[in-house]
Amino acid sequence: MGQRLYVGANATVNFKGPESGYNTLNYDASGNMSQIYGAINANNNGNIYIVNPAGVEISSSAQINVGSLYVSNKKMETKDFTDFQSNAGGADFVLGGTTTDAALMSLGNINADHVTFEGRRIVIDTERLKSGDNKMTAENINVRTTDAGQVVLGYDAYDADKKTYAGANNSTEALVTVNGKTFTKADGYMWVEDIEQLQAVNTNRSGQYALRNSIDATATQDWVDSSGNGKGFVSIGSKENSFTGKFDGLDYNIFNLNIDRAGESNVGLFGMVGSGSVIQNVILVGGSITGGFNVGALAGSVQGSAQISNIMNSASVTGSSDVGGIIGSAASTDQGKPVLESLVNTGTVAGTAENIENNVGGLIGFLSGGNLSGTSYNLGGVTGEGYNVGGLVGTASDAILGGEDDFIYNRLNVSGKYNVGGIVGSMTNTTVQNAENSGNVTATGYTTGEYTYHTAHYAGGTKTEYVYVANAGGIAGTASGESTISKVQNSGNVSSGTAKENGYTYYTAGNVGGIAGSAVDANITNATNEENDIRGAHNVGGIAGYFSGKGTITTGINSGGDILATGARYGSGFVKEWVRAGDTGGEEAIIGNMGGIAGYMDGDDVSIVSSANRGTVHSQDITGNTVLPVSQAANAGGIVGKIDRDAKNSIDKIKTVMK
Repeated sequence: MGQRLYVGANATVNFKGPESGYNTLNYDASGNMSQIYGAINANNNGNIYIVNPAGVEISSSAQINVGSLYVSNKKMETKDFTDFQSNAGGADFVLGGTTTDAALMSLGNINADHVTFEGRRIVIDTERLKSGDNKMTAENINVRTTDAGQVVLGYDAYDADKKTYAGANNSTEALVTVNGKTFTKADGYMWVEDIEQLQAVNTNRSGQYALRNSIDATATQDWVDSSGNGKGFVSIGSKENSFTGKFDGLDYNIFNLNIDRAGESNVGLFGMVGSGSVIQNVILVGGSITGGFNVGALAGSVQGSAQISNIMNSASVTGSSDVGGIIGSAASTDQGKPVLESLVNTGTVAGTAENIENNVGGLIGFLSGGNLSGTSYNLGGVTGEGYNVGGLVGTASDAILGGEDDFIYNRLNVSGKYNVGGIVGSMTNTTVQNAENSGNVTATGYTTGEYTYHTAHYAGGTKTEYVYVANAGGIAGTASGESTISKVQNSGNVSSGTAKENGYTYYTAGNVGGIAGSAVDANITNATNEENDIRGAHNVGGIAGYFSGKGTITTGINSGGDILATGARYGSGFVKEWVRAGDTGGEEAIIGNMGGIAGYMDGDDVSIVSSANRGTVHSQDITGNTVLPVSQAANAGGIVGKIDRDAKNSIDKIKTVMK
């Protein structure tokens, strides 16, 4: 007791007892999983108990020959050991102690009168359980679990001659007794052992599958379909026939999966995943995934109440639009919302369609109505030739990214035309929380926006100019429609694109912020931007570049971020606005608006409270004795560059809003 139980592949452990049916308890309290690769034998039909709160692995190479076998992940106390000494031995014996979440995996050959597995996450190869020369019957395989949904009962089902799984899971053959109920093959999981079998999952898209081992998919780079147009693996499930079953990768690797189908939509290991499906514990290592619309390493499209969890990918992913390192697009339906948990990408992600809504994300290209939770992150470069590009999600609407107890983050650079964010490119009625970005965010292009300001110089009191805007932010490019950004941090540089004119460099577009490039009808709370450069043409802020509509920035901190605006642009030159205008004339200045918290705060219902700036705010520096034209950009403030409110509002209302 206390020492780790480890039996190597060439090792044999023999238990010897003086009488038939003796009981031996092996309690591993080392804190490490017990691993059995070799042989365990017990004479005189000895009953062997293997108990480890950190889990037990009986590998494919293991051979266990005992009277009975009891495998558990319980944590035992002194009284439980006493009870074991008095009562162990019968098939109905229940070991005392507390069940943990550690996994129990049995893939080896076990020869016994009966076996018992007790835990939560339990994986059993039922084909390898025998009693003498016969397959062990279901009544002698007892599974006790706190969550039957986490039990994987694997069996051989692939028809090698017909290359199909069709109908294999309809059998009523009993497999195991789970919590007193008989589970048949219809409740079990069909084993997938090589790339041919993985491709054959397409022959039964409603079945339940599990990987029995890692799979080398390198051969898929040479596969050509019957039309001669598409290359590589054929995605499991399509728009017409989506995958609606279950697939558990059991944390095995799929190496070098290749798909080259640039003209097709819904491309990935799974093409389209339907409502009610469950895909979990899948690891894609290397390879390349190329498609048209809806492209992701795991799935091109996920619909309805599908559950996707514990997915890792390092393959490169390329598509036209709706492109994600894990999922191309995920959307709610009448059947429910997709649940997306613990997604990790380390491969490059690229959207190639130019000047359109790209929706490119390190994890998900387009997300509508779902939740991204767990520890989810991106470590791969993300690029888009169009707009709506994010480190995790390209576009999110009616969604939740992160959770109270979850942490989501991006570590690598993100670039797109406009609406570009370290976490999300464009968000509407969406919450981002507990998120961090440290990758550089660059908007390489721009769109045209209206810039309206109050001035006494014109009749009606307002003037509208047209300007180039990038909407680039360390967390969100643009946030609108009652969105919330909370408990976030950015340390990556954020900028629009640049150009040169008469020997000096300027930034081409505005609305650039350490947290949000543009925030309209959005709230930002507990947000920190630190030790970075925030660069744009105009409306440049440590927290928000452009802040308008109805919302509040609360506890926004710009800690060391350097804020620079070189002047608003449209067409071939600078855009100006009238300042200090009155009856006797006025003065024009280049639109700048740069602030430690917000560049431009526009409207009567936006406010900033409990916030601070510890960074530098400026236009372009003076070079030698020459004041460059861009140094004349107006409105620089430690907190806000420019505040514009309705002149008809009373000072009392303004004070109320600002409280």
